[in-house]
Amino acid sequence: MNRRDHAMKEAGVIGEPQGTDQAGGSGLDNDKRQLAAAVAGFFRDRRLVVVSSRPTVNTWLLDFFRAHGLPMPFLVLGDTEGVPEDVPSHEIAVVASTIDDWLRALEEQLLSPPAGLLAALDAFDPDRRAVVLTPPLSQGVDTVLHRRCFGWRRPAWVRYEDKTVNSSVWNRAGVPAVPSTVVDFTPESLASAFDALDRGAGVVVSADASEGLHSGSARVIRVRDRAGLDKAHAFLSGQCGQAVVAPFVDGMSCTIHGMVFEKDVAVYRPIEQVILRDAETFFPLLGGNAQWSPSQEDFAEARAMAKRVGEQLRDEAGYRGSFGVDAILTADGFRAIEINARMGGFIVNGGPTAGVPLDLIHAMVTEGEQAGIDPATLERVIVRGFDSVPGTSLVLPVRQEVSGELRPLLLRHTPDGYRTVGANDPYDAAVRYVRTPVGGRVLLDFPARPFYAGVPLGPFAIAAIEAATRAWRLPAVAYTYATVVR
Repeated sequence: MNRRDHAMKEAGVIGEPQGTDQAGGSGLDNDKRQLAAAVAGFFRDRRLVVVSSRPTVNTWLLDFFRAHGLPMPFLVLGDTEGVPEDVPSHEIAVVASTIDDWLRALEEQLLSPPAGLLAALDAFDPDRRAVVLTPPLSQGVDTVLHRRCFGWRRPAWVRYEDKTVNSSVWNRAGVPAVPSTVVDFTPESLASAFDALDRGAGVVVSADASEGLHSGSARVIRVRDRAGLDKAHAFLSGQCGQAVVAPFVDGMSCTIHGMVFEKDVAVYRPIEQVILRDAETFFPLLGGNAQWSPSQEDFAEARAMAKRVGEQLRDEAGYRGSFGVDAILTADGFRAIEINARMGGFIVNGGPTAGVPLDLIHAMVTEGEQAGIDPATLERVIVRGFDSVPGTSLVLPVRQEVSGELRPLLLRHTPDGYRTVGANDPYDAAVRYVRTPVGGRVLLDFPARPFYAGVPLGPFAIAAIEAATRAWRLPAVAYTYATVVR
């Protein structure tokens, strides 16, 4: 038995797929069919309302319903396009300047729906027996749009999104974590915590959720020295009552997803979180990269950590459904930093779960409707699914104003970075700029290439951003990446 197998056995991890070859094989196809059939059977006689703003997810979900002969769901759309005419839908206007504010504005409309939306829904579902699938809501309610919210987050689960509760969970679950302290958000308390935790590289300060949930490193800032405390306090002022202060720890950010069942915890595999560092000490999160491969020992350690956290969430809060653990891969191994008690954005439908409606499985498990959903089968499908992801797509939020149109770019990788190429030339990255309701975004697509396989994508992302910035003649922004220590 090798170290990885031993570590997983000791941790009680369900384990590696059995009865398939490296590419998955017929055994994996049968697993996918089994899961898909269980979901299709559950929704065959149930009407579904889906609240979504992700066109790719809408397309994939509709393809699944068509393939299994299911009645089309009703789509409640927040600022999206491209929905087929034969699908019942209603679009609502959601205006905000950030993703978190956009989600809060969307939630307000779901809890106090406009008359036009209700009328459209009642025409689709006059007896109001349909179930509603929504993005994670912050308020933990079981009814939205005058219908049952399917897969709703219980109030006891929502609290885990507040970073101030994480350190106690690590202790109870017995997992190694970055040390931290929770302090009142005052200059004096921040200074005291800095002095106690700084190891020479500064500290990281994260806001609590007292002023609303936040994601994507939106309220996180690095303080390199005591002189930077005033900037940190000004940046987070009015956005929190308490803060988590932790020493800055070098290493690569990762996330490990899983799903908590009544008796088991399915765990997947660690993937790279592409989090950059800018000169202003912020941490832009671009997305996740499943092409990276950790060592076998780290693979097993990460999965064992996630399993213990999932068991802890289940035992102390009755948690069910998808969750994630964010961690830093340091020279000494994984160190946990954050819990995401919800579906992770990196593993939604169409990625490693192609052919399996993970959003719907998550909702079914949350509601205790897991008949036909076997944890070991789900684990095999997703772990193997990561091996066949065709590439990686990342999104960089752009804080600066951009006037005019920026042409899409194709980039070819060279020993010195990237260079632009023509539409008919071989390319290794595609970059385009889009305007969204919450600001400008640079979209970076990295198709599968041998030199991307198994290694962190962060340095490639920085090089592609630099090449695009030059081609578009925009002011350069200096980004750096983690020191990869293992």
